[in-house]
Amino acid sequence: MSTHPLSLGQMDGPLKIHSRLLGAKIWLVPEGYSGPLLDAAAYTTAECRLLVELKLEADQLRSLHLVKEHFAGDLVEGE
Repeated sequence: MSTHPLSLGQMDGPLKIHSRLLGAKIWLVPEGYSGPLLDAAAYTTAECRLLVELKLEADQLRSLHLVKEHFAGDLVEGE
């Protein structure tokens, strides 16, 4: 196993994690993922970068996650 951390851009398949902040399991997926349907909300590299840039408070992030999960949507950069 490599001792170097894996960047999100290097992912070649989905990775399931448990987010303590969200209190939920989520999937990190590479851009353009078109594999099997996943059993939890999936976040792409671009979505993760956007979330970091937004510098959301924990409750804001949880709210955004619930909306994404409920509407099965993608995060997109706003105007």
